Amino acid sequence: MRAEVLIENAKKYVGTPYVWGGESLSEGGLDCSGLMYISLKDSGYKTVRKTAQGFSLIGKSVSLDSIKSGDLLFFGKSQTKITHCAIYLGNELMIESIGSQKNTKNNKGRGVVISSLYRRLDLACARRVCEEKNDSNVYFKVGHIYTVAVDNLNVRIRPDVKSKRKNADGLTLDGRKHANSRGQLMYGTKVTCKEIAMDKNGNTWIKIPSGWVCAIYNSRVYIR
Repeated sequence: MRAEVLIENAKKYVGTPYVWGGESLSEGGLDCSGLMYISLKDSGYKTVRKTAQGFSLIGKSVSLDSIKSGDLLFFGKSQTKITHCAIYLGNELMIESIGSQKNTKNNKGRGVVISSLYRRLDLACARRVCEEKNDSNVYFKVGHIYTVAVDNLNVRIRPDVKSKRKNADGLTLDGRKHANSRGQLMYGTKVTCKEIAMDKNGNTWIKIPSGWVCAIYNSRVYIR
């Protein structure tokens, strides 16, 4: 998931009213964590609905003096007392949904707006879930062909480093031609992207005919 994708998906909801607990337009509006949830979901990031406090644990932590567009912002008395969240747009702007617990479907609040990063003075922490472009040429699109840039790349059942690794028998016939005896893909292997996903730690995965492979792990590029 690229930052610009997350931002554009969040911007679609500007003007949507605030409804406490709202996470979809069918509920009449979005609260702050509902905006974060639906924006991440629209961008292909797999997550369940969480509170602002819950979302403050996804991705990886970044210092407040190094935030980038697409980073998730969390406000409150401390990192364990988060009460509000937003998405950073860059240029000291953020997108957020403003309201309170009293705002219901029949009493809607102000809602989704673009505001100054300094509207609130209790920014407690930030998290990064978007790809970091260490290599500006790293973009993944379904249907495109890419090249394995490391030796012994594991193929897994799901886009998760803890999921089961496939052995050679679990690969396609073509996959086995480009893998070692343990089913790991060799450097230089060409792979076709069938699907793209990001895990809870912000690592990028692509699905190939043989299964899931990690394309970017902790900012290290495995597939180009």
